[in-house]
Amino acid sequence: MKNMLFGIAMASLGVLGAANASAMPLGAAPAEGDLVALASGGCGPYAHPNRFGRCEPNMRRYYAPRCVVRPTPYGPRRFCR
Repeated sequence: MKNMLFGIAMASLGVLGAANASAMPLGAAPAEGDLVALASGGCGPYAHPNRFGRCEPNMRRYYAPRCVVRPTPYGPRRFCR
């Protein structure tokens, strides 16, 4: 009987404690100008402005070498630029 009352008391404390927990607590209201935060000069997280002010992606473009096959006196050869 004593264990059953102790179990009921602990269960009720657990339910009351869980009711106060929240995943995202409410904070102070943001100021007027803090609603939008620009990232990387207004281009977004994966881009940046170039010297003309246009947005470019933050990756370098590596082009594969352009190869051509040309006939030679020794047979067809592959030339890459």
